[in-house]
This record gives sequence, structure tokens and C-alpha cells, in this order.
Amino acid sequence: MPLLLTTCADYPDGTDDDRHLVEALRGRGARPEVRRWDAIEPQADCTVLMRSPWDYFQRAAEFSAWLDALEAAGARVLNPLPVLRWNMDKAYLRELAAAGLALPATRWLDAPTPTTVRAAMAEAGWTRAVLKPRVSGGAWGTHLLDADTDLTDDMLAPAQASGAVLQEFLPEIQGAGELSVIFLGGRYSHAVRKTAAPGDFRVQSDFGGAVAPAEPKPETLVLAARAHGATPASCLYARVDIVETERGPLLMELEVLEPELFFRVARPSAGRLAEAVLAAMA
Repeated sequence: MPLLLTTCADYPDGTDDDRHLVEALRGRGARPEVRRWDAIEPQADCTVLMRSPWDYFQRAAEFSAWLDALEAAGARVLNPLPVLRWNMDKAYLRELAAAGLALPATRWLDAPTPTTVRAAMAEAGWTRAVLKPRVSGGAWGTHLLDADTDLTDDMLAPAQASGAVLQEFLPEIQGAGELSVIFLGGRYSHAVRKTAAPGDFRVQSDFGGAVAPAEPKPETLVLAARAHGATPASCLYARVDIVETERGPLLMELEVLEPELFFRVARPSAGRLAEAVLAAMA
């Protein structure tokens, strides 16, 4: 049965991280192939390992239709399709908050406009906030706002397409940064600390962010484990993003669709996922 690792047009040969996974799989006798997700023909006799389809949020309807086609064809998909669909929309965070997981203060706007965004910030008493599209990745369409920020049509367009998440700005993100706690094969594997470039708030490497190995506090690991256990089905891989604040750790994201897993920072971790994938295919 072919093992197909998804990527996207910007990374036709896979990401640097996923090359470590390919090597680990080959070292265990597998013959993985890296393909753009939109070049994978849905069929029953294949396993699709969702890794780096990092343009899906810009093509959400097409990507959703492709997931439906995979299901109709009977393809095996890792992580499971119900989890991928659930994780595409950041509305999953509402479920996690309702289950008692600590998040930053959040407002949900179905059709954000400059007026509704400013009104929501004023009602919450925020002088700074972060606006994100509900369907997004890699900080695409994400903006740090002050009370007098001039929101243009171009800035709002991604959030208007899917709805918006408006959250209080956490100053810690520009200091200690964000922790990513990674689970592989259902178990805690490793963690990294992502820090933003000076003057920025985005921790992604595309915006100058840096990454280094980290040792999370015990309470951070507890929150991460609770988030990991809240997925609709068990996952082979997951990344839980958390900011440690004075009032305790706060959950930013639970990534189970296409998270960067930082194999390059913790080299043995690629082997852990490789073994979990092959066990799932057995």
C-alpha cells in the first residue's frame, strides 16, 4: 500500500522537517512518497499522511472536497478525517474552552468589519488585540491591532471569508514567546520554544521567528495533555501551542491537521512518528 506524505506547491519536495521523517521511514523499510495534496488521486489502496498542505486555508473549499473524495474512495488518512475536518476551523477552540481549558479572552465575529472589531475591543476593554481568520495557518491573515488601527479591506478579507477570532494580546508572546508541546504516537515527545523577531508578534520562521528546545513547566504539560486528549479521535501526531503567563498557561492552538513538528530540533522524534505510522498501517 503506497504511503503518501502531503505537501504543497511551495514545498514540492517536502519541508526540511519532513525530510527527517522520510529518512526515518525509509530506514524502517518503508517507501514513502512526497506529493502535493492536490496531485494525490483519492483511491482505496493508499495511506495519506497529512504533513504540509500549507496552502489549504487559502483553498479551503477545494481542500474540503478533496478530503471528502478521500473518504469516498476508502483511503486511509492519518490523522483521521474527522479530526482533520474538526481542526480546519478554529471554532474547535470554543469546544475546548467550554470543556474548561484555559484560553486567552476571545471574541467570535462571524462577519468582521472595522466597526464590529473596534466595538468588540472596546466592550472587552482591550487596547491591543490579535485578529485571526477562523480558517488559517502560519499567521496568514493575522494582525495585531491597536484601538485606532485602520482596518483595510485587504486586512479583513481572510477573516470575512471564514469568520474571525479576536483575542486579547498577550505581551508574553513578545518576551518568552510560545511553547509548542508535541505528541507522537499518543505520547508526549518533545517541546520547543518559539520566539518572535524583535518588534514582531508572530513566532513563525517566515517572519523571522526562532525556535529552540524547551522544557515546559509541569502545569503547561498538564494543559497540553488535556488539549491532546480532547480531539474527536486518537491522533498519531499533535502539537499544542501554549503561552505561559502570570495567570497560568493559556492554550493558543491545538494543531492536528498539518503542524510543523520540529524534528530538526529533536532528531529522534522523527523515528517515533515513523514507528507510529508503520504500526497504524500494519
